[in-house]
Amino acid sequence: MKSTNHPTFQHFISTQEEIKESYRISGEGCYWLKTALSNQQDLNHLLDAILVYGNYRINLSIQPVKKR
Repeated sequence: MKSTNHPTFQHFISTQEEIKESYRISGEGCYWLKTALSNQQDLNHLLDAILVYGNYRINLSIQPVKKR
């Protein structure tokens, strides 16, 4: 995060329909976000919006191994 203004970022998260789950975490980074996006353009749009608050690291799901 660029600053320690977590409430502002948390509000942003809560307003984004494509963010399905979010967690504040320890370790490298402050948040873990689970999204559901239709295409690369939607991903780019969300990542551009997140850059207002700080840098990010992205991991993509390739395929489920075990689902409940």
